[in-house]
Amino acid sequence: MKVETREDALLHCFDLWLWLACNPARKFKEDWPGWEENGGYLEHCNCYCPCCHYVYNYVYKRDFEQCQDLCPIKWSDIWCMTGEFGSYCTATTNKERTKWALKIAELALDAL
Repeated sequence: MKVETREDALLHCFDLWLWLACNPARKFKEDWPGWEENGGYLEHCNCYCPCCHYVYNYVYKRDFEQCQDLCPIKWSDIWCMTGEFGSYCTATTNKERTKWALKIAELALDAL
């Protein structure tokens, strides 16, 4: 399966982050069993993120310079790295990772 639409990106992103929330010790997006490379259903995505993949391949088609303006997820700050995803990346406990992963899943669902 491929990410081809905004809705695809958001649904797969929701699935990815819900799994990360339920599996906080597996803190890397690359570990998600939904990726084809892990036996799942979804082809590899840029940055292991369906939303990044959608923006890069279907919206902007050049680089990630303007991804913060084009991402279907509305982050609390200007872009994911300074918003909730950045908080997830710097979380040091499973509880914190679960909190931020759930927040990102919620943002993906809200954007639908």
